[in-house]
Amino acid sequence: MWSSPSLPNLIPDRLVGAFLTLSPELSLVVEDETGVVGYAVAALDARQFYSKVRLAWLPEMCQKYPAIPQSSEKLSAEEEMINWFHSPKLEDVPDSVHSQHPSVMSCSLLATVFDQSVAKRLIICLLAALRANGSFGVYVVVSSQDRPLARRAA
Repeated sequence: MWSSPSLPNLIPDRLVGAFLTLSPELSLVVEDETGVVGYAVAALDARQFYSKVRLAWLPEMCQKYPAIPQSSEKLSAEEEMINWFHSPKLEDVPDSVHSQHPSVMSCSLLATVFDQSVAKRLIICLLAALRANGSFGVYVVVSSQDRPLARRAA
């Protein structure tokens, strides 16, 4: 996973930090001989999770990563990630979604993982953990503008 030499935890904090902090029991990591190559994370109740993110986790991240003042120059990918903590776009879960799919998950693998079964097994394990904890519905937020953060920061 890409990291900045000056801020080695920025991308992990942005992508999985809230899940690791607030929902560690539903956090899975994939490693190979080079290190971490993927993850799958979830929260049992998305509404409670996002509430805790707003109240507890984001203030800590804002202290850790002070806001970058907007200038006339385009912000770097690193600066955009830092500023996200100060004005995050967190989902409000509609009743129609939450009633059938109360849990939220996120999953990512590096392009260096060629074995397609890794992603499938990772998601199956995470879904089994959710089910074992009483969840029978999960959703994933997919942005039409999303592209891997590692490519933005490269």
